[in-house]
Amino acid sequence: MKIIAGVWKGIHLKPPPLHLSRPTQERVKKSIFDILGLRVKEGRVLDLFAGSGSLGIEALSRGAKEVAFVEWNPLCMRVLKENLLKLPGKKELLCMEENAFKAIGKLASQKRCFDIVFMDPPYTKGVTTKCLRTVTQCGILNPTAMLVVRHSRKEELPSESGNFILLRHERYGETVVSFYGLAG
Repeated sequence: MKIIAGVWKGIHLKPPPLHLSRPTQERVKKSIFDILGLRVKEGRVLDLFAGSGSLGIEALSRGAKEVAFVEWNPLCMRVLKENLLKLPGKKELLCMEENAFKAIGKLASQKRCFDIVFMDPPYTKGVTTKCLRTVTQCGILNPTAMLVVRHSRKEELPSESGNFILLRHERYGETVVSFYGLAG
């Protein structure tokens, strides 16, 4: 697992313990960032269910202004912090070791807003739709925000949530990545 583009291209990242997460394959990560394009540069990013931090770190490498990582599992958080230590230079980031819903509430109370939100909740736990609804209704999204939701192909997500609509989805075997943006 490595950073695939940007200033830290080629730096290898430590994956979290396999029983705790599903690391994003490089081809899926490349596709996600190809779709996001220049939206990442200077953006504020929220990486929910961050695992090793691979998506948020990739965003930093590609010029994101700041990244907030949310991961409840202490083993995954330790790996994420080890990965962040591999990155040279000053970085604007926040690491929150807690439940995603609690973290979203804290971020909202701090009036923090994001341009991109990566969500990769556990598959088949019924969390994805609830988390999507929470993120789109809590006031942490900038008007041009994009939500990138990785989920099982067996889990059907709504075509809209709050003012956000499903813009596109891409399937990679058992995984689907859905992109939500503001309606209109």
